Amino acid sequence: MRTLEGWVSECSDESKVWVALHQDAFPFIDHRNRIAHLLRVKSTFPALGQHCQSMIDQSWRWLEAKV
Repeated sequence: MRTLEGWVSECSDESKVWVALHQDAFPFIDHRNRIAHLLRVKSTFPALGQHCQSMIDQSWRWLEAKV
């Protein structure tokens, strides 16, 4: 999982980021950190934008449920 999170953090190889985002688990335990990385991926790789937005939306729902 750390390798996959590294790929997302680096945001340099669209193929690696695609693989990292299409696992059975979301990257990054911290929701806010995940959202920040996904926003960067979304702006860097528009083809992944819709998938990133879905993950961002779910992360926000989890955050709101914790409050």
